[in-house]
Amino acid sequence: MDDKELFSLLFRKGLEGNEDLLKAKIKDCFVEYFGQYMLQNMQASSSAEAEVAELKEKLKEKEQELVAQKSLCAACEDKIQKLEKDNRQYQEKAENVEKRRKKLAQEFEKQSEILHEYQHHYAVLEDAFKLYSSLGEDVHESLCGILGNGQDRLGLLSGALQEDHLHDFWEYICRAINNDRLNSEQIAALKQLFDLCFELFNQGGREPAYLRLEISIGSHYDENVMLPCLSGAKIGNVENVFLAGYKHRINGNVVKRSLVQLV
Repeated sequence: MDDKELFSLLFRKGLEGNEDLLKAKIKDCFVEYFGQYMLQNMQASSSAEAEVAELKEKLKEKEQELVAQKSLCAACEDKIQKLEKDNRQYQEKAENVEKRRKKLAQEFEKQSEILHEYQHHYAVLEDAFKLYSSLGEDVHESLCGILGNGQDRLGLLSGALQEDHLHDFWEYICRAINNDRLNSEQIAALKQLFDLCFELFNQGGREPAYLRLEISIGSHYDENVMLPCLSGAKIGNVENVFLAGYKHRINGNVVKRSLVQLV
């Protein structure tokens, strides 16, 4: 019986004036009503308790899952920190390796330049020694006081790097050309050997000391830079340059005039 029916019943019974029956009916209605109400509440309570138990179980599961996820997150965080640390270490190692690489590259370039320069100097010396060796014993003896003992490359180099020896060597070739006492092959070899010794001497200092004179064929005789050969005219135009002279690079003063043939 719902509230509406209960009030309708009470109203009808009240009009009939039967108080006892009304009370009894009211009592029965209330008992029935509250019984149903309590039954419904008990059922709802039981259902709620079951739902609460279920929710508690789910909550427990979620809490356990949360603990597991937090543990997993903590492990991931530790791993991330370790990876970041490793990354920084590898980055530092890479930077150090790059620095060493650049330093080695610079050192390699420097050593390559030194090696190139050495090879160039040695090649010049080797060519000079081969020319010297081809001149014959007589020429070797006459050049002994100019190019050292001439028996090895070091002796030739020590002679060629002395300034007064360079001047003496030029004079020796000049006399050999004027006196015509050596054949053309020997003269050509001597001139080439002088060119090499001249280069070696210039390379021996921080900067070249001398420059070769440049005489053009057909130019008029200039006593300041030319020396006529004994077999030609003493004045005229240049027909041939037998041996180029040289001058100081800084002040331009002529050290040896070029030996020329005039016509």
